[in-house]
Amino acid sequence: MRNYAVEQLSGSLTRLAFEVRRASRHGRPDDVHDLRVSIRRFLACLSIFRDHFSSRVAKKCRRRLRCVLDLAAEVRNRDVSIELVGQAGAGPRSALFAWLTETRHSAMETLIEELRRLNRREFSRRWRESLELSGNESKEASAASLDAAVRYASGELPSLAQEFFKRGRRAAAPSQTPKALHRFRLATKRFRYDVELFRPVYGPGLAARLAVLRSVQRHLGEVNDCAAACELLRGAPEEMARSGAAAARRIAVLGERRARAFRLYWNKEVDSPKIEQNWIDYLTRYAGRKPAPRRS
Repeated sequence: MRNYAVEQLSGSLTRLAFEVRRASRHGRPDDVHDLRVSIRRFLACLSIFRDHFSSRVAKKCRRRLRCVLDLAAEVRNRDVSIELVGQAGAGPRSALFAWLTETRHSAMETLIEELRRLNRREFSRRWRESLELSGNESKEASAASLDAAVRYASGELPSLAQEFFKRGRRAAAPSQTPKALHRFRLATKRFRYDVELFRPVYGPGLAARLAVLRSVQRHLGEVNDCAAACELLRGAPEEMARSGAAAARRIAVLGERRARAFRLYWNKEVDSPKIEQNWIDYLTRYAGRKPAPRRS
């Protein structure tokens, strides 16, 4: 299992280093989004394989990356707010739009400074050494590692699926707040990233299940975008308070509509005892099972 964990964490670190460099050079909205995803995937690796790496080093990595995540969230919140404010009727020449653009630029500069600091300290090389990710493994060790991953996936992922459905049913209740939906969104991300770490041990049937998780995540992300924009607009300068409040009201209505869309999708496409049992059976029984060869 250690070798499998090293392989997954090493790949995540390589991707993280790439996204750090790209975001520090360009700072485009998509770059910031991809940076956040790469961080969360790396953190998921550290979490699920925590028994195989130094807890002291892992704690240090998490602390540095959470700082980056907070800074990236400031940029991301402004990116989605700029888009939503435009949909709410504030044009690109409005004072509100200009304020959001200016604060986005400032937040991006702060993020870039932190990313460049990470690169100057050669974080990727140093973390790779500290986490001991450069070992060589034989084919026999690789096969044994995969067998251990199969046992782990079939034993642990089904219970994570049960927890996902349990949380989803609570989140889909009409009385739930945007904050509650945001918590379920984060839980969905963690579950999806945990499952994706074991893609090599499952067959093509996993793709359809991951697509469901992405759809749930997308619905919840759209709700959270509205909530984040409304929160940001509450801090608009006094001279823009009126236009900011008007935009926030329109965005809040959109957020409510998106929350209803999530509940409809969850209840119609995801939540049923049969679907949940299908998830559990698949994650339990199909780990390590090779797809049958095609007939000619």
